[in-house]
Amino acid sequence: MHKFWIMTGQVYRKNLKSGAWLFLVLSPIIFIAIIAGISLFMNRTATTPKIAVVSDNASILNFPKQQAGTADFTLSTPIKAKQALIAQKIDGILSIKTSPAIKATYTARSDSKAAVNTQQLDSLVTQLKQAKMAKDLHLSTTESQQLLTPAHVATSTVDITSGKPQQRNPQADNTNRKLAIIFAFLVTLIVTIYGGMIAQEIANEKDSRIMEILMSSVSATTQFFAKITAVLGLLLTQIAVYVVAGSLAWHFLKDQPFIRHLTATVDFSIIPTITTLIITAFFIFNILLFVELAAMMGVSVSSKDQLNSATMPVSSLSMIGFFLAISAQSNDAVITQIASYLPFINVGLMPLRLALGHTTLPHAFLSLTITVVSLAIFTYIAVKTYEKNVLQYSNNHFLKHMQNAKSVQQFAR
Repeated sequence: MHKFWIMTGQVYRKNLKSGAWLFLVLSPIIFIAIIAGISLFMNRTATTPKIAVVSDNASILNFPKQQAGTADFTLSTPIKAKQALIAQKIDGILSIKTSPAIKATYTARSDSKAAVNTQQLDSLVTQLKQAKMAKDLHLSTTESQQLLTPAHVATSTVDITSGKPQQRNPQADNTNRKLAIIFAFLVTLIVTIYGGMIAQEIANEKDSRIMEILMSSVSATTQFFAKITAVLGLLLTQIAVYVVAGSLAWHFLKDQPFIRHLTATVDFSIIPTITTLIITAFFIFNILLFVELAAMMGVSVSSKDQLNSATMPVSSLSMIGFFLAISAQSNDAVITQIASYLPFINVGLMPLRLALGHTTLPHAFLSLTITVVSLAIFTYIAVKTYEKNVLQYSNNHFLKHMQNAKSVQQFAR
């Protein structure tokens, strides 16, 4: 056990100080910080555009003053508006003609630093047009509002439990959907990076022939689990860094408008639920599966030049699961239902189906149980594969070693 922790610490510290791991951890933080900094700068330096409104009908000129928006409307005459534009006192001129029909043109100053929301101008002119039509048709204010108010279809989703419909929370469903997709993407990213990391670690040791020295003092089984533990320790370290960075960022940014708008669309009450627990379990067990698969692929090569082709199954399986999770948002096809029970692929698929209400908790637990059993079997095979091939330097691919094994029992000797 002492040798196990010594080797785990060595692999952990070596990768912790590597530039590749530091870039992996810091690049998302730097990217998010840059985006947040730009957003804050733009919000603080943004100025309200000043627009002069001129029209051939004085009766509607008071209308823009009543508009609440992102522009400061000022009533003016064509001559005064032009003079103000030349003097750079305003950012643009909105000209509205009412005869024979309402038509508007907007003239913007090219060197203006204030952004004009053209959709707001369209909405303004549309309301003017509707008000004029209502007046021509002799409709009262109430009648015109009733006529122009769009119809709305209220939708709801129910679960059928024990023969009774139960109302679902649409905001929680939307949050679950977003979390499941983000989860599937993160798993694909983590599997690709950390799977490649452990495969690279093993391939480098084989390529330098240092394995022969290590095997004289540390068993292959100890090496295998030490490397996996070290890689998982790096992953936990990365998650801890993000938790600390996220907590600090939340303390400073929680009162910003764009953060408030973002959090308003998320139902945080669904986080401490059984769904979150299942997602976490799928994450842990499938990450272990993928890391062990990467270790098997890494030990199957004779040199690090062959590593890219050897680790192809790792990235391929993760991408299959991710794309199936994306397609599962629109329909629950038979292939999606079957794949949600398959290890490696079900990591993001089953949590998404559960979040969307396409399956139930017993089915999710069944899929999780299959994953756990598969992990136990796969761990045994992975360890025996590592022991068999750790000192093999031939150019034969891992699949050829598998073909030479008549059975799993023979392969384990």
